[in-house]
Amino acid sequence: MIGGNLLCVAFGNQWGYGFPRRLGSAGEEGVFVLSFTMSLEYSGVREHIPGFSWVSYSTVLANFISIPFAVGEALPVFYAMELKKWKVFQAAVSCTMVLACVVWFLLPESPRWLIASGKYDEAKKMIEKAAITNKVKLSPEVFSSKESANKEEKEDDSRMPVYGIKDIFRKSQLKITMVMFICWPVVTLLYYGLSLSADKIKMTDNFYLSFILVCLVEIPPYLLLPFIIDMWGRKPLFAVTQLVPGICCIVAAFLTPGTALFAILALGAKMGASAAFNVTFMYTAQLYPTSIRNTAVGICSTVARFGAMMAPWVGKYLPDQGSLPDQLPLCLFGGFGVLGGLCALLLPDTLGFPLPNTFDDIEEIKKNGKPMWQCGVKEKKENDA
Repeated sequence: MIGGNLLCVAFGNQWGYGFPRRLGSAGEEGVFVLSFTMSLEYSGVREHIPGFSWVSYSTVLANFISIPFAVGEALPVFYAMELKKWKVFQAAVSCTMVLACVVWFLLPESPRWLIASGKYDEAKKMIEKAAITNKVKLSPEVFSSKESANKEEKEDDSRMPVYGIKDIFRKSQLKITMVMFICWPVVTLLYYGLSLSADKIKMTDNFYLSFILVCLVEIPPYLLLPFIIDMWGRKPLFAVTQLVPGICCIVAAFLTPGTALFAILALGAKMGASAAFNVTFMYTAQLYPTSIRNTAVGICSTVARFGAMMAPWVGKYLPDQGSLPDQLPLCLFGGFGVLGGLCALLLPDTLGFPLPNTFDDIEEIKKNGKPMWQCGVKEKKENDA
């Protein structure tokens, strides 16, 4: 990531700039995904926040990990205020990223990964160290021998069906897959489109301030989500977080940019899109069986790139076309948001169910999922997701 961004400084045209920039972007995406995964693997799913019995540490971390992401979006603006030459700006931001390398010396390896990789002794030492730090006494049964672990793993593998990519399109799963193929690009379009169009939306007369607001407004949803997602449910939250940005954009399209109401609606749209982005990952993982879960999330993320490709076209290109109505970009954002929100209503709610291992488990979720209008959780099953 750092190398790709620094290499951009060596090129003086957009064609040369584009290739190393792609390397930097690929590295950034990998860093975020790994950060998200490791934050979950460091915490258990049964430990809950004191005073909030329905909120697990894993849910909190899954959402709070995006807060530094939002802060990181806003930081380059302060460089841009002073560094007017793009090469100097690019080099300064890239060099700042070097500070992130310190985590190599501070973060331990994921104990779950160590166990999955057969490195039981290293995992045992790490868990024992964590127990001492947290003043917890470990039970002798916590650790199994390598032979027992391998035996159990083989038994689990023999019981768990193995599915392929084509199974995400099987008749019983087709509606879920098609809905996700619509919602993922919609969420991506809203999230990146609203960020890229900060200068066109003009929430304030100061472009720098507008962009900072668009970035930092993501933080409140990340703080709030852990306390409502396990209470209200995935389905209604997924639908609302797309409908709200959609409606806000449509209404804002017919208001004067720069007014207080316009700014509130634009920021409300970005808040909803940010919340939807976090819910999307969690919800999708809970709607596919274990053996194809990563594959399904990866395919949905790939489909989402169509929304990402549309974002600069709608947010930057269309507003510069003098022959088109000024309301068109926001109306497009709004229309897609409403479409995604309505499609989300077709999904079952996974709240109260463990992660599915088979398509029969998915059918169970469809039959007994929480009704849309019901607020509150059912008694959760063991190993609840």
